[in-house]
Amino acid sequence: MISVCCTVRNRTVVPSKYGNLHLFKDCVKSLESAFYLANIEWELVITDWKSTDTDYSWLPVNNKIVTIEDEGFSRGYGLNVAAINASYDNLFFTDTDMLVTADFLKRCLGCCNKNQAYFPICWSVAEPDRNKSKEYLGSTALPDKRWNGKINRSGWRTTGKGMCSMKKSLWTSSGKWPEYWKWGKEDGHFFRNISAKGHKVVRKNENGLVHCWHPTMRT
Repeated sequence: MISVCCTVRNRTVVPSKYGNLHLFKDCVKSLESAFYLANIEWELVITDWKSTDTDYSWLPVNNKIVTIEDEGFSRGYGLNVAAINASYDNLFFTDTDMLVTADFLKRCLGCCNKNQAYFPICWSVAEPDRNKSKEYLGSTALPDKRWNGKINRSGWRTTGKGMCSMKKSLWTSSGKWPEYWKWGKEDGHFFRNISAKGHKVVRKNENGLVHCWHPTMRT
């Protein structure tokens, strides 16, 4: 059993020069399919910062939505509120622009069962490859190259540590997510806190986790 925890503001309809992107819908569809194939019970716990682009009527029935009234945005705070409201002991923290496979979810659960923190390195899709996200997902032929946003190159996003799975007790004992009220920094800080506590951390390239391309957004 896994509680998927995410925090979001306006990621259901994202304008781009190529037309609207439906990042969160695509993410949830991917989760639904992968959990079904993995035969793992799950729930989706969302903290929403007063999104105006959806009424969430399309969500699966196994969801919880907690509305955050604050006008600012803190990814760490949002994820902490989601985890507090999670029903299960196994947590998967994710952004809302990701695609996953069943095998990846099984690896998440396996690490949780060993009381390990899994910080996978996702494959991040650059703008020229924006239509290849599903093609990349689960591929065993992904090249050994790093993502580079400056030159629009898809690759392994080695700097990112925002997607992770762990037991709720590990999240708590590590001090929970740092709550920066600005964009970024919380994932690296959280990763360092967990490592400093002596917890076993698994960190490796994960072909079952793909970050979809979208225009730069900071809220």
